[in-house]
Amino acid sequence: MKEILIGDKKFVGSQKTDEYIEIELSREIETLKIDSLINEFDFQEQFLKERRESYKFCVYGIIESRYGHSDGVPIHIKIGDTTQTPMSNWDIIYTPQNFSGATTGYSNTILSKQLSNNGILTKNVYGTNKGCFFFHFELNKDLLTKDNSGILKNKSIYFQVFDPSRELYLEDSIPILFFMKVVPK
Repeated sequence: MKEILIGDKKFVGSQKTDEYIEIELSREIETLKIDSLINEFDFQEQFLKERRESYKFCVYGIIESRYGHSDGVPIHIKIGDTTQTPMSNWDIIYTPQNFSGATTGYSNTILSKQLSNNGILTKNVYGTNKGCFFFHFELNKDLLTKDNSGILKNKSIYFQVFDPSRELYLEDSIPILFFMKVVPK
């Protein structure tokens, strides 16, 4: 089987003549390039590898209350060590990702949105509006702190809602990033 390469698409100034390259449909396993590529065929292992190397997150959820409407609620977000103490430092949050034009800070406040446009799905059993939220961010792996044994500290996201006019209060944390000491086999 042959594939046509258009000549002027290769590089600027090349002629508009078609070139053919041979493509073999049947190849042997030995033809895989071992030195230049890492051939990963275990998708679960590939997923875990990419997850371990990623510091990008998207946290989302639904917020609802029996006492007040939950759309338009300010949700204060911080990222810190899982074993956070009052004197601990918070991590820098890059939104939406870590690049020179990103918004950075030690905390961020987002507003919950209405769950649906038509209002049918928005109401809960108490007759108040449910809300939804999402927060897309990235952590800088070079700024993560280590414990006394040199292992990176586990991270959690901390949520705080304080809205007395709607009687909405929340203070909670969810672990998002785990590190452990790898013991050689």
